[in-house]
Amino acid sequence: MNHTLQLKKALDYAKRISKRLEHNYIGTEHLLLGFMHAYESLAARILDDEGVDEDHVMQLIRDLIAPGNSIAVMERDGFTPKRMQVLSRAGEEAAAAGADKIGTEHALMAMLRISDCAGARLLSSMDVNLQKMFNQIVASMGADGEVYREEMARRSRRGYGFGDSSGSLEQYTKDMTALAAEGRLD
Repeated sequence: MNHTLQLKKALDYAKRISKRLEHNYIGTEHLLLGFMHAYESLAARILDDEGVDEDHVMQLIRDLIAPGNSIAVMERDGFTPKRMQVLSRAGEEAAAAGADKIGTEHALMAMLRISDCAGARLLSSMDVNLQKMFNQIVASMGADGEVYREEMARRSRRGYGFGDSSGSLEQYTKDMTALAAEGRLD
């Protein structure tokens, strides 16, 4: 699936800002800055509505994320595994919305779902409610949002929930109440 012009701008800016910060990789924190730099995008508008400021994010990156060569990268071009995961999941988000191109809104939704990535952690450190932001994106998507809400209802019944980077948290948990009721809880 192709990217919208706004997402291409965001990806290009992420690459440039990574170089400017002298990072040897392009991660979700750079992608977050890219969203804000794609001024006319839905992601930029939602981030702005939530008070997410490019200068503040940049300062947090400088303060909290270590520069240099210590970050593992997946590709020769320096993309982190989480950045690759966000873009892959963005394609799924776009498909769920019935969109023919992947936009910044789909990539931001994917970032919010993969809550253990640097971009989502930065937002959380700024006291942004990730679920609320996700809902704002869906509400702002218009007709695509309605299709998306229907698809999300189907997906949630299959265990694909918000903030679950594995796709299904249930496969790694036990129902402690059921085990206690059965007398199998030690």
